[in-house]
Formats: sequence, structure tokens, C-alpha cells
Amino acid sequence: MYSGRPARFRAQAARLDYRGQTTWGELTGCAMKILAARSLGQEPAPQDRRFLTHRLKASRREVWEGNVGAHTLALLALHATDPDDPLLTDGTDALLKVRNPDGGLPFIPDHAHFLSAVAALALARSALPSHHQLLLRIGDFLAAHQNPDGGWAFTDRVTQGDTESTGAVTSGSVWIALLCGWARNSSRLRTTASGIPRSAAASSRSQDIQEAMALRICSCVCAAPRSDSNSSLGRR
Repeated sequence: MYSGRPARFRAQAARLDYRGQTTWGELTGCAMKILAARSLGQEPAPQDRRFLTHRLKASRREVWEGNVGAHTLALLALHATDPDDPLLTDGTDALLKVRNPDGGLPFIPDHAHFLSAVAALALARSALPSHHQLLLRIGDFLAAHQNPDGGWAFTDRVTQGDTESTGAVTSGSVWIALLCGWARNSSRLRTTASGIPRSAAASSRSQDIQEAMALRICSCVCAAPRSDSNSSLGRR
């Protein structure tokens, strides 16, 4: 690929630092660094190879972090360094499990957390009492899958939260709390001491701050005692 190019390409590839990015950004960067080294006729650094295999082992029989693109690129890099590694077979099987009916592959297998939150918002808009039990079940599901940093990922088994999913879940949680008195899960909505999710605590983005405030409101509403279990909100 880089045959005959100046030696500076080799130096640039060696300096590629993928640490400190999103989880899928780190894996993608590591895989690209390994593939670049191979294409330049170099042996990938041992620490990069260790990082790649460590990440793939973390979800050995599933698509890594629910990200088909990062998962596939990592398999290509692993094949370039160790074509007999059993992780290749496991990783390929994981891809086959998420195939679409037409044989194609999705970018992300599912959006269970994000879509559950959006469904909660739709149900809350109608505010029918018959929806309350379903809303509570959605709330329990989302609370059980909150990430340690206080945010939410788009689906299960993904450690990296994202602003879209966190925003949808916090908005849905506020309405579940208002309509259904979702107090039993208030302690499970993790925030920092200042009341905002740790995933947004260091951010200056207005979207992150809005989501953080929504989660704080939800925590306050959940903790507040309800004088009327059949509030006017629930009788619309």
C-alpha cells in the first residue's frame, strides 16, 4: 500500500495514539495502526497487539460493543498479525448472528435502550392509565442498564455511553416519574455530588448539560413523596 513512499509514513504510523478516545474509537485506531504497520512492512508493536486481543476477548462471542464496523476492522487487524487465533472464528460467528435477512450486516445490531426510551416518551404523551405498568417496566429496564458513569449506551453490553441515548433516557425517565410515581428507582439513577451524570460532568456542550439537568430533575421528582397516587397527570 505504501510501497516506495517516504520513510516519514512509517514514523507517522508509529506515532498514532488511539488511547483516550471513545471505546470504539480506541479499537478502530488500534486496528488501523496495526494494519498500517503491516502495509509498511513493519511488525506491529506488542502493546498494540495486546490491546487488540484484550478488547476482542472482552466480548468473545458477541459483536464488540455492538459496533459492527469496529468489530470487523479489529478482526482484519488480528488476521494480519495472527491468522490462526481462535478469536477470529468467534468474532466471525458473532457477525453471522447479527446478519440481516437479506444477508447484509447492520452498523449496530440494535438500539434497545434508545428505542425503549423513545417508546416511553410516546406512551407518556398519551398519558393513559393503562400504560402505567408498561412505563414502569420500561423505567426499571432503563435504570438497570445505566452505565457506571451515569449515562446510557444505545444498547446492552456497551460500556461507552452516548449523548443521544442518555438524552432520550433522561427525558423518558422524567415523564415516567411524573406520571407513575417511579420512586422505587430514584436511588438507582447515579449522578455526581453536584447532581449531574459523570459522563457529562466534564463537558461544556449544551446538549450534555441539558441531559444532565434532566437526570437531576428526574432524581428529584422520583424522591419527592406523592400525595395523590392518581394524579391529574395520570388521568389525562
